[in-house]
Amino acid sequence: MKNEEEGGISAFIDSKFVLIGSENALKKKNIPIINKDNSSRSLFVAIDGELIGEIEFEDSLKLESREVIQHLINLNYEVHLISGDNPNSTEKIAKELGISNYYSSTLPEEKEKIVSKLQEIGKNVAMIGDGINDAPSLAKANVGIAVGSGQDIAMDSAEVILVKSNLHSLLFAIKISRKTVSIIKQNIFWAFFYNILAIPLAAGVFGIIISPVMASMMMAFSDVITVIGNSLRLKYVKIK
Repeated sequence: MKNEEEGGISAFIDSKFVLIGSENALKKKNIPIINKDNSSRSLFVAIDGELIGEIEFEDSLKLESREVIQHLINLNYEVHLISGDNPNSTEKIAKELGISNYYSSTLPEEKEKIVSKLQEIGKNVAMIGDGINDAPSLAKANVGIAVGSGQDIAMDSAEVILVKSNLHSLLFAIKISRKTVSIIKQNIFWAFFYNILAIPLAAGVFGIIISPVMASMMMAFSDVITVIGNSLRLKYVKIK
């Protein structure tokens, strides 16, 4: 029989209790860990309450990670690193990336709470993730961004999916978003400006009488010029 533990998984195999999990999972079972080097992320294997092995993992940063993070900081975005890794490993990665706000050994619900706390103090949060553990926080964030090479559940929880695993796609998405918002504001401005001039004209304030048919055509013309025409500029936005 197999059981899912918090931070690990256990099962009885040939009448022996086998546990594979994190350091916290073993501590909850009162299994001591001797000579543990916290510089890497590890899973431990224990049989009948005795530690018999350690599986070490070490993540390698994407080549473009430092450049993208630095670009976000230069754009005055507040960058946070939320990791399930141990404190030493998380601190090492944060320093390499130049991130001063980081959280380690976080479970899925803890990641979601961190996002909620940032929202409670008035922050608009964009969460970027690719794993099962990121799904709750991706759904909670104002904008959830999933990496296309990640887990399906992460992509289902996100509003934006970066099809390419290259993190430069994130910068391209931000640039397109900013340009889109700018054009929407322009559309609203020109629509109001057009109507401020056209409504008095249609009412005959300036001594010019316009037929209802002509007024309708002018209104349709304003939609074409101020909304459709201006919005088509997005097609020519350079994202590189």
